[in-house]
Amino acid sequence: MKKQNFLFLMFVAVTVAFSSCKKDDDENNSAKIVGKWNLKKEVEKEYKNGQLIETDEYSYEAGAYVEFKSNGTVDWNDDGSDPEIYSYRVDGNKLTLIEDDDTDVYTIEELTSSKLVISESDEYTEGNDKIKEVYQYVMEK
Repeated sequence: MKKQNFLFLMFVAVTVAFSSCKKDDDENNSAKIVGKWNLKKEVEKEYKNGQLIETDEYSYEAGAYVEFKSNGTVDWNDDGSDPEIYSYRVDGNKLTLIEDDDTDVYTIEELTSSKLVISESDEYTEGNDKIKEVYQYVMEK
């Protein structure tokens, strides 16, 4: 009986430990992402049937930025004009940007106090080929 109680308590302890880590990660990423990030570059990769066929890299002009605010909004200004304004939320390594009925989900690949790398992808069929386009954005504080 003591062994069963011990195993049950261990199961509960492990479950609590893992669930609290997930919440800590969400809160950490939510807090760390707040601030003004300078857009440095965009890397676009295109895959055809799982094979990388093209990579393009673009550098942003000085002054291009993304600013995540603590009120849940983000200003995205990649071309020096008026910024596009979105709502955002962070869930683990997923960043969701929302504008009216449009929702984009990005993967947070790297998030430190000085660097943010996010990516999104689009998949579709072209004839008999499966195409995947990946867009990666590199930002620094």
